[in-house]
Amino acid sequence: MTEGLELTFDMYYSDNRLISFRLTHSVMAAGQMHPIAYYETINYDLAKQRPLLARDVFGHAYLRVFSAYSRKYLKDTYEIPNDNWFIEGTAPRLRNLGNWNVVPDGILISFEDYQVSSHSFGQPELIVPYSELRKVLLRHSITRSFQET
Repeated sequence: MTEGLELTFDMYYSDNRLISFRLTHSVMAAGQMHPIAYYETINYDLAKQRPLLARDVFGHAYLRVFSAYSRKYLKDTYEIPNDNWFIEGTAPRLRNLGNWNVVPDGILISFEDYQVSSHSFGQPELIVPYSELRKVLLRHSITRSFQET
């Protein structure tokens, strides 16, 4: 066998309005020392019968909020071995912060293999609390019920 693919999923939230889960694609090719995992996050608005997009939930500055919170949280939680890699991987760009899921406590951000550090660092994830997102959450967003609790 020269290549392998394993697909798994984590369900983060589900009710009659919303389903939020993450697919993990784990790829292994001959000669690799370890598999590489890639994420695909899916937030689906059941009432509108379509994917829930960032523009349905957040205002224009949400990537800056995700970036700033992620940097602080990761620096406070982990020993970061390579600052340049870390800064580039948490920069406020969609390719860096596009793996998000709606959860009752906030927005779960998932970082992929090699995004913020080497493979041995792992794939960190964190929840940006709704209290940190007040300025960028749209008032009519599907997350409103979580914010009111």
